[in-house]
Amino acid sequence: MKHMATEQHMLIKAADDLIAAVEGLGLDDAVYLLKMARLEMLVQLNGISAHELEAFACAVKQQDAEEPRLEESSPQTITKVLHFHKR
Repeated sequence: MKHMATEQHMLIKAADDLIAAVEGLGLDDAVYLLKMARLEMLVQLNGISAHELEAFACAVKQQDAEEPRLEESSPQTITKVLHFHKR
């Protein structure tokens, strides 16, 4: 079990490294897609249900409504979601 957790951690770290490299190239659309893929990996690896993810997304949207408005599909919104999962 510990070996699997290490492999999962390495996979997420590799995704983080790739995202950072692509960000450095200024390829915003590719960064967005990679962050979505990273989120999907985290969801699958952590056994997060569709219901749990939907509840989380609603909470993020509610928080966004209380703050200055971000476009819902913006990279800033997905970054917020991804940083929550890093904790």
